[in-house]
Amino acid sequence: MPARCVPIEEACKYVGCKNVDQFRREVRLGKWPGPIQVKSRPLRWDIKALDAAEIREGYMSAERGDPEPGPNRGKAFWHGWRNRMIDLGEIKHNYILE
Repeated sequence: MPARCVPIEEACKYVGCKNVDQFRREVRLGKWPGPIQVKSRPLRWDIKALDAAEIREGYMSAERGDPEPGPNRGKAFWHGWRNRMIDLGEIKHNYILE
């Protein structure tokens, strides 16, 4: 089972930042959540909180006619992008009903 809380280097890679400085800058700007409140070092980030932020970013970035996100984006970003495109009527939802 993968860890739910990861150090900054892993959080940086998880969301696709080029380096830790870029990740820290984006945390300060509010793009990503801050570390969880623990009294230990190193500081750790919650993967579920990062996923939620990435889903929101994907949703907010989608516009009519946009191509599907490339491999430089995570699954969570793609999920948010896809939901927005469905909401815009650009793609159809493929329900599987049993």
